[in-house]
Amino acid sequence: MKKLITTFALMSASFGIMAAQPTLPLKSGQILNATSVSQVVLNEGETRSNLWFSIETNRVEGTSTYHLSNCTLSADVKLQAGQFNLQTKQLRCISDKGDIFTDKDIQAQILATTNELCTSKQGSCSEVTLHSGSSYTFEVKNASELVAEFNAMREVNKSRLEMSN
Repeated sequence: MKKLITTFALMSASFGIMAAQPTLPLKSGQILNATSVSQVVLNEGETRSNLWFSIETNRVEGTSTYHLSNCTLSADVKLQAGQFNLQTKQLRCISDKGDIFTDKDIQAQILATTNELCTSKQGSCSEVTLHSGSSYTFEVKNASELVAEFNAMREVNKSRLEMSN
């Protein structure tokens, strides 16, 4: 019986046969408080990929029954023609029970102007510094959802624990 359950769980992951996964909604205009995980200095014409921000979990979990232990927002940044551009990529949160919620295409904007982040030379932005540990605020542009990822091994282990009890 155990082999049957294990086989079915693994087949479900392989063939995409799974129940609807839980979600955490994000509303348009929702504010996310963030802290830069590492320091980044951009000079004119430079880009950085996969910059991480730690997000305050209470801004994401809202009134859900999930208690999040960690949330990270990844983004690509560039400084071109004196303008700072930040493109968010993914928001990923982990619950205290091990559930992983992901929005793989989050649309959010940083609520800081180029002038607030910029070091100017001769009236033009020539360098942007995001300091490690500094706080920044993001606003969700389009309503979306963080979807719980299906973890086949977690399901197998859960069924093993249930059978042993």
